[in-house]
Amino acid sequence: MDFQGTMTLVCRSGCLHLIIGSLGAYLVWMMSGLVPIAGQSVYLLLPPRFPEVQFTVTKSRIVTHNFHPDHTYIQNVTVDGQPVCSQ
Repeated sequence: MDFQGTMTLVCRSGCLHLIIGSLGAYLVWMMSGLVPIAGQSVYLLLPPRFPEVQFTVTKSRIVTHNFHPDHTYIQNVTVDGQPVCSQ
């Protein structure tokens, strides 16, 4: 999939045609590069499908440097400028 542009999801009372239930929520998580693991406070990290993802509610964002749809690996992760190590 090659997506060029901006994807904005704004959900109000009449937007059931845009996101329907948990499948739509799972799609948003997958495309943002974060996948929650059910029953745990752990997230699976995947390469995002966009150069930048912003979450308005939490005022957080995911920025992908050197973005290209063919890049399928994550080289490193930082949170607030601090490197994150996997164990």
